[in-house]
Amino acid sequence: TGIAGLRKYIRDRRQTDFVDNLSGKLVAYALGRSAIPSDDLLVQELRARLVANGYRFDSVIEGIVTSPQFLTKRGRDDFAAK
Repeated sequence: TGIAGLRKYIRDRRQTDFVDNLSGKLVAYALGRSAIPSDDLLVQELRARLVANGYRFDSVIEGIVTSPQFLTKRGRDDFAAK
């Protein structure tokens, strides 16, 4: 019941699903596109980083901005300039 019950339920029964979903959504947002199957490895790496760092949010953000997907993404401005 309440927020405490929701937290307990997620922690006990759905933590991996929650972490993967959150990571996938953040990756998609950061890249400006929908997540694709090749992003699954990055999501797994982000999950491992979270576990290793006590589920600190900054570890996800750092993992995203240092990922090859983020460092090599192209924006609309890249195409307009050419």
